Amino acid sequence: MKIKAIITVSLLLLASPAILAQGKGTVSVIGEGSVKAKPDVAYLLLGIENQNSSAQDALKDNAVIVNRVIGRLKETGVKQESIAIHNPTLSPFFRFQYFPPKISLAGFQAFRRIVITLDGSGGMERYIDIATKAGANVWGRKGLASFLLEGENTCLLYSLKDYKRYESQALKNALKEARKKAEEIALEFGKRIKELESFSEETYEWRSIDLWLKKYEEGLPSGPKVATLRDIEILVTVKATYTLE
Repeated sequence: MKIKAIITVSLLLLASPAILAQGKGTVSVIGEGSVKAKPDVAYLLLGIENQNSSAQDALKDNAVIVNRVIGRLKETGVKQESIAIHNPTLSPFFRFQYFPPKISLAGFQAFRRIVITLDGSGGMERYIDIATKAGANVWGRKGLASFLLEGENTCLLYSLKDYKRYESQALKNALKEARKKAEEIALEFGKRIKELESFSEETYEWRSIDLWLKKYEEGLPSGPKVATLRDIEILVTVKATYTLE
């Protein structure tokens, strides 16, 4: 795995040169470290949405389609433990009449979310085709919490199984480069770095450009279009303060 560290530095002199000369100074820098890695897990976000005049029949029809989609995916080798089926939601939909104005209950809409955990090495398109043919008709984040990345039409999210390990490495890179810059600054004053007094993690972000699939503007059944799979970059920025001897 190729690891690249990037450093952005700004100097905040928290004491005057005279105080620095007496060995009572500190120096603060901003360090930015990043790690790039190939995604090793993917989450396929799909759903089944249907309508019926009866609430009971809407849920019953939805369950039939869900079971069919899951059955087809299992036939391709997807394991049961890799499939998460969310609880169904049920909501009314109405019929609007403008002349004369009138609103009446038309029926009920059932929706259920399915999240499939897959090997993130690529080739996810076949699972999308299989699920679509079996009845999946909603792709993206509908009904999901906002912690998922990218836009509303995201239906395939690439990630890292052990992301904490990469985050830790990015943090180490940021601190390493921050210390290097602090040492260079201290040298200008004829000083040496004594110890790390404090540090805080300023930002933490993922950069995952083109790591999702999006629907065509015409929507299904044309299906999602495939974007290029690229590395994930984890970026950590820290503010570190060092004491000087």
